[in-house]
Amino acid sequence: MGRDYEHDETIEDDPETPKQTTARRPPHNYMAILKDADKPIDSSSKEKLCEQLYDGVLLNNKKKKYWVDKESNKNCFMVLARDLAIVWGENKDNWEWITFQETSDMEVDVAILQAVCWLEVSGKFRTIALAPMTTYEIAFVVTRIDSSYHWDVPVTFTVTLPNGKKEECVQSLRRVPRQRWEHIPICKFVMSPENVGEVTFALNEHGGNWKSGLVINGVSFRPVRDIH
Repeated sequence: MGRDYEHDETIEDDPETPKQTTARRPPHNYMAILKDADKPIDSSSKEKLCEQLYDGVLLNNKKKKYWVDKESNKNCFMVLARDLAIVWGENKDNWEWITFQETSDMEVDVAILQAVCWLEVSGKFRTIALAPMTTYEIAFVVTRIDSSYHWDVPVTFTVTLPNGKKEECVQSLRRVPRQRWEHIPICKFVMSPENVGEVTFALNEHGGNWKSGLVINGVSFRPVRDIH
């Protein structure tokens, strides 16, 4: 993000407020986060503010997306493709960048793999704005185009958390649907004090096989919903 966000804007639930109305409130630390918004936010009423937060807000010149999970009222983020380090990402023979219409009033750039034999995509995210003591899931958000090929070889995902814990998983992208975004979970962690800091993550496949057709939207940080 453009700055670190202090945990100073938490709004506590009013115990006298009926439960069905408590979700219609700004979430943890929203004011500091919105300082990086690409467009002005209409905060003339709590209703208008919350609707914009539920729909999502672009930050840092379309490099990140911030939104609020309506059910849990907790912060969510996406590190968008433009904020990722993609090897050969600016070489038009290897990657193509196009504008994708996420909503009627939100456009973001996505990266389409043309052809590489060395696939490497990495990024980082500072966790300070995530909801405290909440379990978050990190996921790559991708799809494939119709002409994609050579995804039989699995790719490796790695994550290093602020507390120093490293996680690695190997997954095949062969079953990633075409023309529909898929969240590929790579890690879950609790937003505890020792996990305040920088998360790093990566996707790579260095087997030498030429690959094509993967489309990268970004990497999401979303709270894990309780299953009762």
